[in-house]
Amino acid sequence: MVTYQPSKTILNGVFTGRFGSSSIREVKAGICTFYNSNQKTLLAALNTVSTTSGSTVSLNINIQREETIQGLNYIDDCKLKFSYINDYNNPPFWVVIKTLMLNDLIILMYGLKKRTLDGILRDFNLKPYEKEKFINSLEIIRELRNSCAHFELVNRFRTSHNLKVNNHIISDLHLSPMRSQYVIKLFDVLKVLRMYIDLTEIKLFLHNFWNIENKYGNDDVTCALFERMGNSKINEWI
Repeated sequence: MVTYQPSKTILNGVFTGRFGSSSIREVKAGICTFYNSNQKTLLAALNTVSTTSGSTVSLNINIQREETIQGLNYIDDCKLKFSYINDYNNPPFWVVIKTLMLNDLIILMYGLKKRTLDGILRDFNLKPYEKEKFINSLEIIRELRNSCAHFELVNRFRTSHNLKVNNHIISDLHLSPMRSQYVIKLFDVLKVLRMYIDLTEIKLFLHNFWNIENKYGNDDVTCALFERMGNSKINEWI
């Protein structure tokens, strides 16, 4: 289907070929909006086509950088962005999951069948009844990730006021929320992160920083900094 507008034209249909750096087998039910000033040759070709309602027309389209194909399902959209997805007509889940953001993965957890989620929990040495603890830990890690991704000062990090920390996480890791089950500092968040990865490198960095600052007589400032992050006692850090 073709929709003409004064400054742009909208194509609705099936798209195949090369888009940017990716060669795509087929993108179904796509919508391509292009600017008439950029696509004079294509526009002229469209105007010369004589069709009846419901007929099929094949055209070559050279999409410009500011032009995109929209209205795609998730898989088709991934074929535009990731060349390795295009190696499959119907990419398997283990390939598609690489394209998901952390927040997407957390949302996915809520929709998994119990058997599948139980298997994931076993991979992290957790029991089936620890589902809420697991998902909440991911939500906490997501907040730290987002803070780092936006170049915020990590020494000022706090979890958001509306993120409730699971009681089992608090008791098992001996966390110290600032109010009831809400708001934990970097010291406690690193305890959560340590559930899944080795933080030896971060521990060494913090201890080296502490020793260097104390060497130059900055004891009070260093203690205040670590207290702000959750604990002024360096030997208790991860």
